[in-house]
Amino acid sequence: MFATKQTVITVDGTLDATTVPDLERLVADNADTAVLTLDLTAVSSFDQAALDALLRIQSACASPLRVAPSEPVRASLVAARVAPRFTLADPL
Repeated sequence: MFATKQTVITVDGTLDATTVPDLERLVADNADTAVLTLDLTAVSSFDQAALDALLRIQSACASPLRVAPSEPVRASLVAARVAPRFTLADPL
């Protein structure tokens, strides 16, 4: 039996233009994972820069990308009509 490398990156607080580079760096550092989950359940603020970054991350991600959204994140994904592009996970 083989184990699949899974990585969870947890973000809390505000995800915006000032914090997006940190998230993108963390994702790049974990590019070799088989399954990547972004735990955004504690994100209280999610702006357009964060949405754009999430779409870039998804496009660049070679592995499956799962997103566990907070209500502000989910609302942004739905409002932008991009929620169906993501595998939305239950809170971790």
